[in-house]
Amino acid sequence: MDNSISALLGIPKSVCDWDYLDTSFPPIQTPSFMRDFPLNDPMRNLIMRSMPKMDYHWRKGREIPVRAKEKGIGKFKNRTWEWINKKYALETSRLVVSWDESFPFCQTDLGSGFWLQSGPMAPDTLRTDTNRAFYLCFLYQKQGYVNRADGTKRLAKFIQYLSAMPKCPYQAVYLRPTGEEMLSKYSPHLQALKYKHTNHSTEQLKKIYGRILKAKRTKERDPIGGMYWRTDLFQPTDPKEHKTKFPWPKLLASA
Repeated sequence: MDNSISALLGIPKSVCDWDYLDTSFPPIQTPSFMRDFPLNDPMRNLIMRSMPKMDYHWRKGREIPVRAKEKGIGKFKNRTWEWINKKYALETSRLVVSWDESFPFCQTDLGSGFWLQSGPMAPDTLRTDTNRAFYLCFLYQKQGYVNRADGTKRLAKFIQYLSAMPKCPYQAVYLRPTGEEMLSKYSPHLQALKYKHTNHSTEQLKKIYGRILKAKRTKERDPIGGMYWRTDLFQPTDPKEHKTKFPWPKLLASA
């Protein structure tokens, strides 16, 4: 018998697993009858077109204070988040795009209203079932904060802290410089975060990331046709030894 918290709440563990701090995401709102259809099923697509339009919205999950495990608040599923939580507060959330599309994140509080959405992620599929590459998805500052100048420097300190993780499994930390002109086109759902707009262009961000994060353009293509950038500020001091080759060699190759 499954006595997990997720089972008691009637939530599939594939959606979120409330037995762990870092996977305690708010449940997705996809109607239950939609789960019986494959993603590309014609009937499913027909039903989706008839559903009322859903506004982009952000749903908050659990607040995870610094050293949550040591305080007896709960346990972590991924030891990466346990390490990060030794220095940073975390928060689970879900950014809902539509009835059947959402993005769950365990996001990091970098201070002064700056938050980082990131996590272990495969660059080709964006699946999270990997421990070889870590994706810096979106750095933003919430509205209501005056300081806007040091977000990238705070991100640099986060990368350096991740580098110090004991038996660090990651061989690359990567990102995709995305300026305002690209955010409005490809990521309008991020507006639900109510973040401050910096009005930086993609080219400006490339220069900033290159200078502060030692970011370099790679040969690994991103989902919208550009190239990922790798931050060479990430230098593990105690790297884990892997028995298999790195799955995405182009991510390690500078363009």
